[in-house]
Amino acid sequence: MFCGATDQKLSKEHLWPRWLRNHVDGGVGPPQEHYRAQRTADGSVVLDERWTAIPFERQVKGPCRPCNNGWMSDVENSVMPSLIPMLANEETTLDCRAQDSLARWATLRMMIAQLGHPAERRRAIPPERYARFYSGLAMPPGAQVWLGRHDGSGGWPTEYQYRELFVSALGQPEPSSPNAYVAAFSIGYAAFVYWGSELSSLFLHDLGRLAPYVVPVWPVRPPSVRWPPQELVRKDGLASIVEFLSNPVPRL
Repeated sequence: MFCGATDQKLSKEHLWPRWLRNHVDGGVGPPQEHYRAQRTADGSVVLDERWTAIPFERQVKGPCRPCNNGWMSDVENSVMPSLIPMLANEETTLDCRAQDSLARWATLRMMIAQLGHPAERRRAIPPERYARFYSGLAMPPGAQVWLGRHDGSGGWPTEYQYRELFVSALGQPEPSSPNAYVAAFSIGYAAFVYWGSELSSLFLHDLGRLAPYVVPVWPVRPPSVRWPPQELVRKDGLASIVEFLSNPVPRL
């Protein structure tokens, strides 16, 4: 999916890497209920799944073994010093390098998560984005990433909310397939909010009432930012964040 190789065997990649289980309460079991929701820009539900599984065991297919065991492993290793304290609910200072590694790790996780979406036509991340990320870990031009702190209620140890968006210039017809998305996911106490788009002119400058709940990490904020933010993300908070950022859908 990333390198475009046709002579390599596909491997299974964990949606949430297994190394996380050692740093999150409840990460090694027992089986827990998991929930995944996907909605269109008008709020229509196209996916609503619940299942029981041991945390961090869900897998998807897409990467080849050399990618999985090579540069993808490097991305995981680079984020550990920044992410592990957050998983333990410890206050931490994130310098520019840490912000960069967290944003690129979140991008990789979003790409892996999308491989688990049921219909390829409903995937808002285009195949060429996988190739560009493989070649230089390039971020989407319209990407913005924020970090929040989960309070431990609701989905635990992981939660994932996603909504695809159809964005067009004023006066232009709406695209036939999703071309942007907003997602929120949590692993333990660390919560990520991701706005993804290939449109560089689509940029969310003002978070409004969400500002106390998140700190920005992409684009990078020099010299550093402090985690956690002022307010906690509580039960159903990730779903509310996704709703707020996608309704009404911003138009260029």
